[in-house]
Amino acid sequence: MVNASQDVIERGLRLRCLTSFLFQACLFLYVQAGWLQAGPGSLVVLGAAALINLATFVFVRTGPRSLHPVANRLAPLLGIVTWAVLTYLGGGVGTSLLLVGFWFEILLSAVGHSVLSVVCVTLASAFALFAQQYFLGFTDILAPLVLQTSFLVIVGAATAWVRRSWVRGQESFSSRLVEQQDRLQAIEGQLADAQTLADLGAQTARIGHGLKNAVHSLRGFSSLIERGKDVSASDNAALRGLKDSIDQLERLALDTLKSKAQPPQDDQAETCEQADSDLREVLDAATAELTLCHPEVRCRVVWEQEEALRVPAKVLREVLSNLLLNAAESMNRTGEVGVHVVKASHGIEILVTDTGPGIAVGMESHIFRPGHSTKSNGHGMGLYLARSLMESLGGSLSLSPCDAGASFRIALPDSRPKLSTG
Repeated sequence: MVNASQDVIERGLRLRCLTSFLFQACLFLYVQAGWLQAGPGSLVVLGAAALINLATFVFVRTGPRSLHPVANRLAPLLGIVTWAVLTYLGGGVGTSLLLVGFWFEILLSAVGHSVLSVVCVTLASAFALFAQQYFLGFTDILAPLVLQTSFLVIVGAATAWVRRSWVRGQESFSSRLVEQQDRLQAIEGQLADAQTLADLGAQTARIGHGLKNAVHSLRGFSSLIERGKDVSASDNAALRGLKDSIDQLERLALDTLKSKAQPPQDDQAETCEQADSDLREVLDAATAELTLCHPEVRCRVVWEQEEALRVPAKVLREVLSNLLLNAAESMNRTGEVGVHVVKASHGIEILVTDTGPGIAVGMESHIFRPGHSTKSNGHGMGLYLARSLMESLGGSLSLSPCDAGASFRIALPDSRPKLSTG
């Protein structure tokens, strides 16, 4: 059972008051013209009831809304008392034609009231019918009284059933409407993401070509530096890091420029089988890259199990590098990044945390969408691509709750799709 809203209550009360006013005004004219027999004083009761309903109608349109629920509860009571008095003045159940007024009240109770209210109005009408007959006496009137009461119960039951069916229909319609609105909102979000990706896709080939040319230049410069004299050990380490970064740029440029991946042949499938590497090696490479790029950032790795784990090296390395570099940038390139590796029942989980300012309130649902970035100079594609890569492996990348900073959880199942390299 659903409570009617304020607007439904007001519309129902206005409809009830206006309908009652018109009905009672017509009965007033019929009695005045002698077309309907009623007892003495009926004109006064009908006129007063009609004026009260008219005044209530005006009050609902102009009065304070806080009193509308009170008026909505009192309106059926006023109607029942009015018809009970008119029935009494007309001589009781056996002679008065104004008994139809009780039916009228029961039918009107379905507008703007709950099913329980319809039941209450029906019971109140039956009680009022017996009460007015009590003062007139039950001699030779018990059978008509029981018959009229049965009619009231039947009308009340039918009205309650119709009201309940209508409420259920409204609930079902509202549920479907909310569902459709949620689906529409999701589709709008997907269209916005697709438009963002389409806009970025138009620049992909140009960026890839520019990267490829820049890589060739960087290789030449690194070779010139390497052939120089008096190169210290730290310089050699920096050169190795530079070469590794150049190799990554070249692979990225080539992947970007490819129109589509070639179907794996037998030798390619074998390469794919061998694409997995030990998780420690992948994690060491990603943390080493972080240390080279941001020497002021400390990286703490915690292992909760000693079992050697085989993981897709290329994809996981890219995802880890993205998260670690994002963490370093969020801490202004100084602080500590934590990497926590856990062997879960369904596979492995890697938790990457930082001591930065964390994710701004309200951005939690947007950080994985393309084009949304928490950095002033960010392009908003890193986390989107990282999550897409994890989902391509059958895993996931999600934001994990933490007390301070930001925390991202990588979940990689034991059973995952095979990805071809290249």
